[in-house]
Amino acid sequence: MNRKNHFERKDFISKNCDFMSELEQKIGYFFKNKEFIYTVTHQTMNKTLAFFGDSALDFVVAEYLYRNYSHLDQGGLTRLKAIVISDNRFNQIAKKHNLEKHLVLKKGATCGPRKRHATFFEAVAGAIYLDGGMEPLRDFVYRMIIDPSEINSFLSNLIKEKVKLNEFCQQNFNGFTPKSYVIHSKGRPHEMTFIVGYTLSSEITKLEDDISGTGTGSSKSEAEELAAKEINLQLKQLGRME
Repeated sequence: MNRKNHFERKDFISKNCDFMSELEQKIGYFFKNKEFIYTVTHQTMNKTLAFFGDSALDFVVAEYLYRNYSHLDQGGLTRLKAIVISDNRFNQIAKKHNLEKHLVLKKGATCGPRKRHATFFEAVAGAIYLDGGMEPLRDFVYRMIIDPSEINSFLSNLIKEKVKLNEFCQQNFNGFTPKSYVIHSKGRPHEMTFIVGYTLSSEITKLEDDISGTGTGSSKSEAEELAAKEINLQLKQLGRME
């Protein structure tokens, strides 16, 4: 850091005590090194810190989901994480707490509020970790970013058809639980497409024919859900499922 930037930070801190205190109260963390507040609030300064904070956020959210939703496969966990740390989510939180007033924007800035707020939250996460360590960062993420009700709502929609199929089979086919199988997968690691199928054999169901369903999605969980939905529709058409 050059001398000019150092004095700019010191001057900002000395003249904006109320501004900084209000921000700290909103995020629930009080910095030992107040210069971090200068960095996270200035759009011209916070992007490098956001690069680090993005990885810190990713770890804390992934850890939370792994501990609380370990019954999901990798695809399901990945989709939940994307919801929790999406630009839309950060934008909603920023508006709820009126955090825009704490951002010092550069003249002529063209970055939209969603990206601006996402960068701000990533920078705050990085600053909290560097200033206080992992536990304060977890506290910040659990208190301000993770919303269990939102996650559960998304999850219930995601697995509703699979749950319905599993419960139906267990109740009607002597405890049988259908297993999905991957028919095909393609694409680069972060842009995969899965085709997944379910089959209920006539030997299990005692119906005249096997019942098969397939689904295509960007994750195995999504494809499973669509395949289960197709199976459930056939069971309804046969009068076996309400």
